[in-house]
Amino acid sequence: MSVLLGPLLQFRGSDGRRCQISAMLVTDLNDPPPAIRVQPAAVTVTAARKLADVPFENPQQTVWRYDLTVPLGLGRIDYQIGVLKASFHVPETGGSPRMAYASCNGFSDPKLMKQVADKNERWSHLATQHVRQPYHLLLMGGDQVYSDDMWKSVRELEQWTDLDRSQRVKAKFTASLRKRLDGYFAGLYLKRWAQPELQRVLQSIPTIMMWDDHDIMDGWGSYPADLHACEVYQGIFATARRYFHLFQWHCAAEERHPCAIPDQSGFSMGFAHLGDVSLWVPDLRSERQPAQGAIADQIISPR
Repeated sequence: MSVLLGPLLQFRGSDGRRCQISAMLVTDLNDPPPAIRVQPAAVTVTAARKLADVPFENPQQTVWRYDLTVPLGLGRIDYQIGVLKASFHVPETGGSPRMAYASCNGFSDPKLMKQVADKNERWSHLATQHVRQPYHLLLMGGDQVYSDDMWKSVRELEQWTDLDRSQRVKAKFTASLRKRLDGYFAGLYLKRWAQPELQRVLQSIPTIMMWDDHDIMDGWGSYPADLHACEVYQGIFATARRYFHLFQWHCAAEERHPCAIPDQSGFSMGFAHLGDVSLWVPDLRSERQPAQGAIADQIISPR
C-alpha cells in the first residue's frame, strides 16, 4: 500500500463539549484504507469512508476520510494511520482555541519562487511555533493551491489563449479539455500538499479552509462578463469547485460540510461553541459576478 498524501486534518465543528475532526488520506487506487489507532481511548473513530477516486475522469488514486469525535479537555491526541504517526491538540472545555492563520500557499509565477532561498520557510516556522506552544486551529484564508501554471500545463488551454477574444468566448469546453483539466487539478493538490513542510503542519493542526481566486484561477470573478460567462471559464470554475469540495472540505459528491451555512450553494461556513469565539467563513468567490450593463459588481449575494 502506498500513501500519496496525508493524513490531513480538518475541523468540522463543536457542540461545546466535543469537537469533530476529520483526517483525509490518499492512497493508490484499489488499495484498502490503512487502520487507524487513536489515544486517549475517549476519542471515538468511525471506519474509513471512501470519498472519491481521482482524477475523476481517469482514476488512479483513492481519497479516504476518517471521522473522529474528540471530547474537549483531553489536550494532546495521538493517532496512527498505517505506519504514519502524528498528534494534534484540543482546547479545554469552554476554552477558546489558539489559532494560527495562513494564506497564499504558492507562487503566481515560477520566477518569484526562484528568488527565495526556501519556498516553504513559513511552513517550517509555523511548525516550530506549534511545537513550542500548540495551536488548536489553522485558519486558511484562500489560495491553498495556485492553479496559475495550468495555462501552460494544459495544452488545450494554451491553444485557447492564442485565439482572438471573439473566438475564445465562443469556444466549447470540450471533453478532451475537461479530462486534461481534471487531471491537472488532481495532480496540483497531490503535488503541492505532499511537500514535507506543509504535510508536517496539516497533519498536526486541524484546518478550516476558505477558497480564493488562485484555487480557481487568478482574478476569478473580476473578468469582463463575456469571458466570465464563457464555456471555458465556467468549465474551469466547475472543475476547481469539484476539487475544492473534495480536498478542502473533505466531502464526497453531493455531501455538505457539517458547518456549511444552510440554504446556500457556495462554501460559506459558520462555527460556534468555540469558547469566546465564533467564526464566519464567507465564500467570496462562488457568487462573484462582473459588471454587465446596468448590473453592479457582486462579491456575494444579499442572501
